[in-house]
Amino acid sequence: MSNPNAAGPPPAHHLTRGTCHRLLTNTLDRRSLPRVQIIKMTEQTQPSGISRHPPLWTLWISDSLLTIPVVAGLDVVHKIQSGHLQCYDEVRLIGHEVWFPPLDNQHCVSILVWNVARVQAHPEKIGRPAQRTDIVFARANAYTSVRGDPKSYEWVPPAYRQLVSQGPPLLRGLDANIPVDGHNNHAPQNAQPALQGAPMGGWLFTVGEPLPNFARHMIPPGWTPLDANGLVQEGLNSVCDVPGWGYRWGANPTEILARQGAHPVNPAIAQQPAPAPNPYIELLKPFAYPTAFVPLPENHPAHPGWDLLSSLGPGNIGNAVVRVTRIENKNSTIDLVVHDPYTTMDAVVRPELKPYVDRLRIGRCYQLFNVKVVATAKWCRTFHKAQLALDKSCKIYEQEDPQIPDYIIRPRRLNQLERGFYNKSIDVWCVIMNTSAIIPGKPKQDATKGWTTPPSLTRCECWVTDKTLIARRLMAWDEFPEQLYGRDGEVVMLHNVLMDDTRQDDICLKTQHGLTEIWLGQDHPMLAAAYNDMVAWWNMMLANDTEWNVLALSCSAEGSKALRRWGLTTRAPTLSMAQVEAQHLGLDQVPSHFKIEGHIQVLNPGSVTYVGCANPHCNKKVEAGNAISPTQYQCARCDHVFEKGMGRYRMRFRIKDRNGDVHEAVAFDTATKGALGMSAEYMRQRMDLNNNDFEQYNLARWAVDNLETKRWLMTVEARTEQHGPWKGRNQWIVTEFVKKS
Repeated sequence: MSNPNAAGPPPAHHLTRGTCHRLLTNTLDRRSLPRVQIIKMTEQTQPSGISRHPPLWTLWISDSLLTIPVVAGLDVVHKIQSGHLQCYDEVRLIGHEVWFPPLDNQHCVSILVWNVARVQAHPEKIGRPAQRTDIVFARANAYTSVRGDPKSYEWVPPAYRQLVSQGPPLLRGLDANIPVDGHNNHAPQNAQPALQGAPMGGWLFTVGEPLPNFARHMIPPGWTPLDANGLVQEGLNSVCDVPGWGYRWGANPTEILARQGAHPVNPAIAQQPAPAPNPYIELLKPFAYPTAFVPLPENHPAHPGWDLLSSLGPGNIGNAVVRVTRIENKNSTIDLVVHDPYTTMDAVVRPELKPYVDRLRIGRCYQLFNVKVVATAKWCRTFHKAQLALDKSCKIYEQEDPQIPDYIIRPRRLNQLERGFYNKSIDVWCVIMNTSAIIPGKPKQDATKGWTTPPSLTRCECWVTDKTLIARRLMAWDEFPEQLYGRDGEVVMLHNVLMDDTRQDDICLKTQHGLTEIWLGQDHPMLAAAYNDMVAWWNMMLANDTEWNVLALSCSAEGSKALRRWGLTTRAPTLSMAQVEAQHLGLDQVPSHFKIEGHIQVLNPGSVTYVGCANPHCNKKVEAGNAISPTQYQCARCDHVFEKGMGRYRMRFRIKDRNGDVHEAVAFDTATKGALGMSAEYMRQRMDLNNNDFEQYNLARWAVDNLETKRWLMTVEARTEQHGPWKGRNQWIVTEFVKKS
C-alpha cells in the first residue's frame, strides 16, 4: 500500500491574469468566464451574529497578480452555505456588475459577482497577489443589487452552460411572509430557501476512488481516512480545515465540526490516536479580569451574592450576572448593553479598563463584581434609571448562565411611542411599506462625542405599520438602507430600533449602527408565534379596503412606486376638493392621501423636464455652475461626478375636479412618466435637447395636449410644511395617474 501521507505536487492552475484590474476598471468581458482563486470568504452578520436577509458574504479573489474583495451574489451564497465552495478553490466568474460610488477625493468601487463555477481545489494561495490600498471597496451598491430580480444566464456561451448552477431565488415582499414552525423554526419547509445552510464545508471525494494528489497533505499524521486498499471510503469522504485542529475527516461538515477535533473510527486502522494539541487553548479559557481572577463558588460563605439589575440605582456598588447584547467601541470608552433574566441596562467601560477587556463578546455571560452604578445619560439606549460603570476597581469573569435568556424582547406597538425617550431602543413587530430610493448624502458636521468621523447622511426612508393601524416613519442610516430597500410588504421584527421625538408633530423610528437588527420569524424560536400572528393579520389586512387608507402612507413623491411593485396599490378614497377641505386634509406635516378625479391643465408646458444628477438615487437638479471641468459635472447634493446628466420630470399643473373646483399640484418622474408613456430622456431627445442644455425649455406642447384631453384618477399626497424656510407652504403631489374611460 502506498504511503497515505505522501504529498503529491499541487494541481496546475490557469488563472486569468489581469481579471482583477479589468474588474476595477469595468472593462471585463463577462462572456470570457475568467478563472480566479478565492483567497478568503467572510460573512458580515448583524451585531448578534444572525445573518442579514439575504446574507452578506465578501469574497477576496485573486488572479495571482492582484487580490480584490467582491460581494457574493445569491447563487454564490448558496454554494457557500451548502458547502460547495472553499477557500483556495479555483473558480470561473459567471456574471458581474461594477459601480463607482462617489467619495470625496478617493477612488471607490463596488463589485458584485453573480455566480461562480468551481474548477478545482488548491491547498494554498497561488502566487503573491498584491492589494490595492489606494481604492475604497464599498459593499452597499453591490449588496443592494442582491435584492434585485434573479440573474439570467442565457448570455453564457453554450460550451460553458453546463457549469451554471443556481440556488433558490430570494423571497421578497409578500412572498417572504412564510409562517414558521415554532417547535422547529429552522425546518427546511418553513425557512426561506436562500437562508438554509450547513456550516461551510471543505472537500468531498468520490467513494472507492484514490485520493487526489493535491489532497494528500490533508491526511493528519498518525491517522488515515482511507481503507486498507488506500481508497476513499463511505463515511470518511469529506474533509474540513477546522480552526485550531487542522484537517479533520468525516461524512459531512456538520458531523466533523460536532466531533470537536476527535478523529472518527476507521476500521482499516487498529488504533485511534488522541487529537493533536490545540494551539488556541488559551483563547478558549474563560475571560477574566484581573487575568488570574477566579471567583468563589456561589455557595461559599464569602460570596457577595447577586443583585438584580432592576434593584440597582445611582450610587450603588453592585454584583450581577449579565449577558452582553451590544458592544460599541468608541475612541476612549466602550458602550455596552447587558441584561439579566428580567432587566436590560446600559454599561460603560472606562478608558483605564478598556485595554484589558478586548475579549468581551456579544452573547456571552459575565459575572461582574464590585461595579459602580451611576446615573443614566442621554445617549444611553435602555430605559433603566442608571448605568453600570466598569473601571479597574471591578472584577469580571466569563461564566455561561442558562437562566439568562439570549434576548429580552418586549415588543411595543406603534401607538405606544412616547415623547421624552429620545434614542431609547425598543422592539417592534411591523410591516415595511413604501421604502424610498437610497438617498446619498455627505457628512456636513463634526464628529459627535466619542467618534473620530462625522455621521453618514446616506439614508433610506420608509413607513412601517402594525395592528394598531398607525404608520410611523422609519429613518434608516448607516448599513440599513441596503437592508431595507426592496422589502415592501414584508413582516419583520425591528430589534433595538430607536425612538426619535425631535420632530414637533411626529414620533419617528430610526436605526442605529451596531445596535438595531432586522429579524424574521425563523431567526430565533421565541419569535415564531408572534411572527406567524403578524403574517396572518397582514394577509387579512391586504383584503380590507375600508381600513387600507390608514396604511397607504407614502414617504416621498416617488412613494407609490414601492407599493405598486408588490401589488399593494393604494386604495385611498376618492374625494372632491370640497370634501378634502371639509376633512382638513393636507394641513399637517404628516401627509394625507386621497384620490381626486378630474382634468388637468399644465401651467408651463415648455418646462416639464429638467436635467438631474446622473446618480439614479439622487434627483438633484444640475446647473451649469456645477461644472468642474469642460466635460464633467459634480452634484451639489451627493458629490457624484459625471459627464452627462439624466433627464427627469417635474410637471406643475392645476387639477379641476367634477365640481369645477381647482387646486395646484406637482408630479415628479414616476407619475409623469406613467401618464405620458415615455421617459424624460426620450422626450428631450424628441425636442433635440442634449443633457447639458440646462436652460433650454423643451416645448412639449405636443405631449401635454394629449394629457389635458383625458380624464384622470389621481392619487394625491398633500401636506403643509411646519418647519424651515417653507413653513406654511401647502403642496399637493400627485404620485399616480390612472386614465379614466
